[in-house]
Amino acid sequence: MSGYSQNTQQSAHPGPTPPASAPAAAGVPQGPVIAGIVGAVIALIGSFLAWSTVDGGELGTESSSGMKGDGLWTLIAAIVAAGLFAAVFLTRKHLYALISLVPSAVVLIVAVLNFVSPDRAARADLKDQGADDATIDQIMDAFDVSAGVGVYATLLGALVALGAGAFVAVQARKA
Repeated sequence: MSGYSQNTQQSAHPGPTPPASAPAAAGVPQGPVIAGIVGAVIALIGSFLAWSTVDGGELGTESSSGMKGDGLWTLIAAIVAAGLFAAVFLTRKHLYALISLVPSAVVLIVAVLNFVSPDRAARADLKDQGADDATIDQIMDAFDVSAGVGVYATLLGALVALGAGAFVAVQARKA
């Protein structure tokens, strides 16, 4: 009978117990965090693309990169936002998602300014080429200036990053 009790004792404890998972730390939804990273990267890429397009009719079309104007600000803010979302992904801390709202909002504000006033990048580009303000005004009046694809990409990326950061922050508040 001693053999029987020995088997019962061994079957009751077959091996080491698995470590308990931390339910509070695992509560960060990873889908929105990944969406935030993707949104920040889209905004980052948009910073390098055309932010304003000047249609010269028969003279052709000329585009100005976001890096000639406000794109530098969106590039820096998008890198910071992506880094903060990566920190959320790696550490599972909601605080980084809350902080990511600031650079994401900066990207959104700058993109909206350039969407509303698409000649900003073209003006900066012409200033870099040495044109004076009177010449720039004449060029802007003579040609049709529209927002380029980079402004739309930056705007989309900022909205995705801002939405993802807000979603993760609200989820943290509910938990």
